[in-house]
Amino acid sequence: MSRGIYLIENQLDGKVYVGSSINVEQRMEKHHRMLQGGYHFSAHLQAAWNLYGKDIFTFRSVEWVFYVDRLLERETAWIEKLHATDPLCGYNLSPVAGSRLGVRSTEETKRKISESLLGHVVTAETCAKLSASNTGKHHTDEAKAKMSAAKKGKSGPGLYLTDDGRRRLSEYHTGKQVSLETRRRLSESHKGLRQSEEAKRKKSEAMLGRKKSKETRKRMVIAQRARFNNPSRS
Repeated sequence: MSRGIYLIENQLDGKVYVGSSINVEQRMEKHHRMLQGGYHFSAHLQAAWNLYGKDIFTFRSVEWVFYVDRLLERETAWIEKLHATDPLCGYNLSPVAGSRLGVRSTEETKRKISESLLGHVVTAETCAKLSASNTGKHHTDEAKAKMSAAKKGKSGPGLYLTDDGRRRLSEYHTGKQVSLETRRRLSESHKGLRQSEEAKRKKSEAMLGRKKSKETRKRMVIAQRARFNNPSRS
């Protein structure tokens, strides 16, 4: 089971739908089923699917999220980064993941969803089995080791970007300029902060063997000279 963030992308115009799930593969299959049935809750995405056909769309994961309670946070971050609620850029209905605020389903969509669920009943026996399967459940040492290994190289606590996720973020940040006001706020937010010895050690270990480009070295020299010439700024 894979837990994380996924995209449904239109290969013709680059528009995306951003979603999250504790089981990405299963969730993407559900989206595919709804789109094929013509009752997807995103009318914009459904219209594009009807117009271009299923072969134009790709389904893929962009980030694995280890902690369940961070799923909606990360989904919202991707929606924001890719401007997925802008009709020119994406198909999402709400800027906040998990929220249906301001989202309205048409009567036709409601009818199709209702029809698709007719006869679909979860029995008491199934509920009991699901409950029993999770009661007193503990991870083995082997499972813990695998989870620990899976967390290495993450982009944050419990996060791991897929290769496609890195590519999308790289494209998003290419050519992006940070304003002087933003730099000032970042500088002020870091004033008075002190890193622990443990944090310094980990950062040092992470940088071992990494080569800096000529451009990076040049910027570092300029920054050091600026601090030397104006000690009050450091």
